[in-house]
Amino acid sequence: MYNYNPNFQIIGGRLTKGVKYTIFLTTAVYMLQLISKYLDLSSLLIILFGLTPSLVFQNLYIHQIFTYMLLHSPTDPTHLIFNMLGLWMFGSPLEEKWGTKIFLKFYIICGIVGGLFILASGLIFTSAYNIPTIGQSGALFGLIGAFCVLYAESRILFYFVIPIKAKHMLLIILIISVLYALAGSPYSFPAHIGGLLCGIIIIKRLYLPSILISTLNEISSRYRRKRFRVIEKDRYIN
Repeated sequence: MYNYNPNFQIIGGRLTKGVKYTIFLTTAVYMLQLISKYLDLSSLLIILFGLTPSLVFQNLYIHQIFTYMLLHSPTDPTHLIFNMLGLWMFGSPLEEKWGTKIFLKFYIICGIVGGLFILASGLIFTSAYNIPTIGQSGALFGLIGAFCVLYAESRILFYFVIPIKAKHMLLIILIISVLYALAGSPYSFPAHIGGLLCGIIIIKRLYLPSILISTLNEISSRYRRKRFRVIEKDRYIN
């Protein structure tokens, strides 16, 4: 059983099932990208399966809002490596807490919302309308948002160097994402912001209230059972 210590998190502990399969699938796709690079097909693969606003709106390439998460830069392996490390670090505790099915649904939803932010930015900023976006940053930032809300007081090595509380890291990441977006950074910060906000909203508006309601129902149920036993006991004595 994976024992997660919420007080300090250096890197994800046991490699959980959903995280492991996601890493394997993403790595396998990356290997295909490397092969396609040597066959001069890398650009075609990114055009077909990366997320390009113009292709989604004009050619109805709806599949791209799912497939863009599986692709990474074939010329920059660190793009894949750091995303996989982030998935392991933040995904494993969440999957252990929720189970594989809920974790994967959450991961995919955050990635899709990140994609919607990319499409919206393509409509707002014409310079991004014909540029494909690749990477799982939207889904990953959703996991980061959820982790930082659920384990707000846990300490994390920010950039694997600086110890910082999760709630403070969340604020720093949000500020950096907004500043980079305003500065016209080449990184897809609309996906970062979209995924991050999606993760936070799901946890704060859906998950935590459901936990509270479940806890209150359990307390109420225990009280009713206890009261029922007392009444039955009194009747038996009388």
